Amino acid sequence: MKEKVVISLNQKEQIELERITTDGDEKRALEFLKEVVKKKAAKAAAPGCKPFFEWQGKEPQILTEMKAKTKNKESQRSKRLK
Repeated sequence: MKEKVVISLNQKEQIELERITTDGDEKRALEFLKEVVKKKAAKAAAPGCKPFFEWQGKEPQILTEMKAKTKNKESQRSKRLK
């Protein structure tokens, strides 16, 4: 489990959340948590791509590896052309 998870709510979900809190609808609040928030939190916590702000100033390993492969290919190509 990640230490922090960031989710976003679309406009419809924001309005629904506002309605739930204004009405004090506990039953709908639980449904909203299960149907919307839990699914989005699980998706955000899943391994895979990370939003830029979660990189914490570090370049992702896969990007570093891809750059190294590209650099190696370019180096080999330039050696062949000499």
